Formats: sequence, structure tokens, C-alpha cells
Amino acid sequence: MAASLPPKPSASAFPASSSIFRRSSSAYISGLPVRVIATLMTKQSFFLFSQREIRRVQDLKGKRIAISNFASSTEASARTALKHHGLEAMRDVTLIAMGDTGLRFQSLLSGAIEAAILTPPYTVMAEQKGLNNLVWLGDIVGDVPSNGLSTTVRKLKENPDQV
Repeated sequence: MAASLPPKPSASAFPASSSIFRRSSSAYISGLPVRVIATLMTKQSFFLFSQREIRRVQDLKGKRIAISNFASSTEASARTALKHHGLEAMRDVTLIAMGDTGLRFQSLLSGAIEAAILTPPYTVMAEQKGLNNLVWLGDIVGDVPSNGLSTTVRKLKENPDQV
């Protein structure tokens, strides 16, 4: 089955009174009147963890990696890590959309998948369980704002003191 992209947000999804909302970069790219006003993190917080017997990214050939969803930052991070190590997603490695980090962590622990994109605090728990931290995406992608605050252009104009 082919993966489908999530629907583009509509302007009605971002009321003028809303000062914080998700997917602001997607909204901006889609032409909606939004602006990022603060960046909280400048490096990706994604890590690629694997089962104990997998020691290198290259060892994932023929294996499965859990991501949150297709067309997500976890998918982009998985693809980046694989490419950086000479592998191609969906040719050499299967990406599986599994939802939130807790589900990906549990799937990795149970052996249902061989690797997963994880974020703290699951990275700490994965290390405590003896799973392998294959790569931190911050080392590969460099500075990429990943968390922050955004607002509508209308909010900036009409209530700048609130921003």
C-alpha cells in the first residue's frame, strides 16, 4: 500500500487568537499567514536506536525502522541517517509508521522492529535497556530548528504586546 501525505492545513485550523500551534513551517510553506517567532532547539533531538545485535547503521540492510508517520520529521531523519551511511529507505531498509515515541520504543524493546527513531527521555531508557544508539541526527544534519513558537500575521499586527 502506498503511503499518503497528511492533508495540508487550512487557514481555519489557525484562529487569529491562536499564538502557538503545530506544523507552522508546513503552514508557512503552504502560503498561510504565519510566522515563527522563536526557536527553542537548533539541533534535531532524534536518535536512531537499534536492537543489541545491530552495531552499525549499515547493519540495518533488510531490516525495519519505526518512524512516527510518513511525511514527518522522523521519516526525513531516518532517510537522512540511512543516506549518510550509504543506504536507501524503502530499497535497503523498510520504514514503518508506528505513531508516537512510546509505541516505537515498546516495539523496539519487544523485538517487533529492529530500529526506531527515538527522542529523550526514551533515548535514556533505551540505553538503560542495552539498546544501541547508532546515530544522533544532530551530528548529521547540523543546525535545523526543530521546536519553537509561531503565530499568525494577524496576531502580530493586532496584538504585538501579547507576542
